[in-house]
Amino acid sequence: MEGVKEKTLLALRQTGGDFLSGEDLSRLLGVSRTAVWKAVQALREEGYTISSRPRRGYRLEQVPNLLLPAEIRWGLETRWLGHKIYYRDTLASTNELAKELARQGEEEGTLVIAEEQVAGRDAGGGRGTPPGDKTSYFPCSCGPPCSRPRPPS
Repeated sequence: MEGVKEKTLLALRQTGGDFLSGEDLSRLLGVSRTAVWKAVQALREEGYTISSRPRRGYRLEQVPNLLLPAEIRWGLETRWLGHKIYYRDTLASTNELAKELARQGEEEGTLVIAEEQVAGRDAGGGRGTPPGDKTSYFPCSCGPPCSRPRPPS
């Protein structure tokens, strides 16, 4: 379902605020109208505001104020950073998960993102985040050293 959901979101974005019918979406994505409906419902559950009108279809009204992988990938023009993303609403430590993923051989440039971390260290060295803090964290899991040239410091 993840592929259909992301493709549905992309198609709705590309309309420029116009409606796109469920029939056109299903034909464009090569899936049933039921699969389109399920994808729209899943997007709504993630916080996307999608309006629907009989005989007109669906329209993306607003995106959530969250760093969801689809929002990060939208407009991403990097060669290696952020092409694989692990997202959690709450996580003990993004850095610990990034280190574990690196030990398991995860590819360089993988992002680990959490809306809230409860046991990690903040930029000042403190533990965790205050309750309700919606700071997002972006440790990057870097695999084995590579020969990619690094910019000068």
